[in-house]
Amino acid sequence: MCDLSAYDVICEKIQWADIIYVGGGNTLKLMNLFRKYRIDELLRDAYHQNKVLCGLSAGAICWCAYGNSDSRKYTSESEKLIKVTGLGFLPILMCPHYDVDTHRRGSLKDMMRTTYKMPALALDNGAALKVIDDKYKIITSAIGAKATKCFWKNSEYIERPLEKDVFLNLEDLYGKF
Repeated sequence: MCDLSAYDVICEKIQWADIIYVGGGNTLKLMNLFRKYRIDELLRDAYHQNKVLCGLSAGAICWCAYGNSDSRKYTSESEKLIKVTGLGFLPILMCPHYDVDTHRRGSLKDMMRTTYKMPALALDNGAALKVIDDKYKIITSAIGAKATKCFWKNSEYIERPLEKDVFLNLEDLYGKF
């Protein structure tokens, strides 16, 4: 019989891991569970230890300040997208599936009206954000996949495509809007 609590087991696994991958699914439930069981604290420690943190969809949103999430479809079958608060390691609003979930465009535009001092990063399926220290790069695994920086400036909604396959200053992603 093991004397370790579930939290101790999770703590041990996160401390042992070099890479932490979070899959997709219900972002709101994921974040609530992270906070309820103090996994957010363990992940924050992993972040400060420079471990590789990665994921897709909900697993990409969780590392960011906010995310454009379809979590309501899991509980009420609603198509309404919601803004979910992530761990905040990256000061952006992450929007996955930008090319295939066509209702995300309008939803993201509306969300950004009330999301101040940070841009959104809209990623097509097959596009990813890679961050190393103070640099970022957009990488893709699908032909035509792209990333778009979205923000409001002077009452105008702006969608700016991001360059792929070259490291750029992370501050340029966060600022200049």
